[in-house]
Amino acid sequence: MSAYSRPVLLLLAGLLLLTISIAVLNTLVPLWLSHASLPTWQVGLVSSSYFTGNLAGTLLAGLLIKRLGFTRSYHAACVLFALATAGLGLAHGFHSWLVLRFLAGVACALIWVVVESALMRSGTLHTRGQLLAAYMMVYYLGTVVGQLLLSGVATAVTAVLPWAVSLVVSCSPRWRPPALKRRGWRCGRCCCAATPDWASTAVLFRGLNHPG
Repeated sequence: MSAYSRPVLLLLAGLLLLTISIAVLNTLVPLWLSHASLPTWQVGLVSSSYFTGNLAGTLLAGLLIKRLGFTRSYHAACVLFALATAGLGLAHGFHSWLVLRFLAGVACALIWVVVESALMRSGTLHTRGQLLAAYMMVYYLGTVVGQLLLSGVATAVTAVLPWAVSLVVSCSPRWRPPALKRRGWRCGRCCCAATPDWASTAVLFRGLNHPG
């Protein structure tokens, strides 16, 4: 039986869309702030707040998943990222963008933990390596596609945010993959802090006896 079942392919497709949005925003947010004549140190803090959110989301993921379950945690994280991204078009100023990018980082970390855990749970001892390799390939493919898009689309805030948010919303479908519906299973919590500039994978194995 193939390791790439329909639920697995759907999860990977959602990850691809999310990663494209992340790659575009991580490149454009500092440029938008520079264009708005913010000081360099403020641009740096806003850019760093996203990755700080990644760390915070990784630390909070276990608690949230235990309370809400994997499926609801996944959908909540997608909604949070979409709202934080859409808020960039409504909020103005350093402090607003600092908070919004932090929340986006938290949401991304939650999505990564859920997707990786679901992939590891859906695989076997012989196929988990293939699934994790597929996960990393999809992540970097999305990063490359996101960068290539920058040369072919309008890069103004009002032009990018609508389709960037749409990509994130499409990552949160109504179906519930079997890998996310299992109750009471113990899985490896794979926290992948992989970005276009820094790639590392921290695999933290701990039991998650979640309610959903």
